Amino acid sequence: MVAFYESPAGRKLGETATAVATESMPMIQQLSMEMVQEMMPKLQKSRELVRDDAAEQAKTRDQKLFDAAYTAPKDSIEIVADRTYEHGMGTKPLLHSIERRKDDTKVTFLQPIYFDWQWMYYSPGFKIVDKKTGDEYMVRGYDGGAPMDKLMIIKGCDRKYIYVSLLFPKLKKNVKEIDIIEALADKEELPSNDDGKAKSYFDVKVDDYLVLSRENKKVYY
Repeated sequence: MVAFYESPAGRKLGETATAVATESMPMIQQLSMEMVQEMMPKLQKSRELVRDDAAEQAKTRDQKLFDAAYTAPKDSIEIVADRTYEHGMGTKPLLHSIERRKDDTKVTFLQPIYFDWQWMYYSPGFKIVDKKTGDEYMVRGYDGGAPMDKLMIIKGCDRKYIYVSLLFPKLKKNVKEIDIIEALADKEELPSNDDGKAKSYFDVKVDDYLVLSRENKKVYY
């Protein structure tokens, strides 16, 4: 076989095949371009239909969440006096304090507010995990009694931080280091403007955030 392609007839055949391929290449390229041009509008339309369907689903979900949302009374919101939010500073709440109280544990966050009318959501899946033993303390609810299974609407606090406190079971005295984890469930519906990132805090040394209990202090949420 090798000898044939090295013969005059074989070399002639090879030259002929190369010439045919060279002449055919522009035609093949042209056909490829025409196929791409024909398919592009169909592909674009398909993408638009998928995008429109997703947008409609998000709009329907947002409306459903809005209809069921809880608006926090203005006099129940405590604004952080010495802190202002600026765009670009990050949207994750800051861990502020931990109170060991008689019957529970109060964990307070500084929640950034970056719209004049903002949705806020803390999952019922929040829990404290003892780093040493693995014991879990599941969240009981907001301090103040607001519902945790709904979005909370915060109005009139743009570019400010507000205090948000969650209540957990009483920590054992020997608990020194914890993780505070927001374990979002798959079934939880979040608004379309939520990044879906869990608000979790790891390797928290309790004593670094410990404050004295002030049970007679007015409660905000």
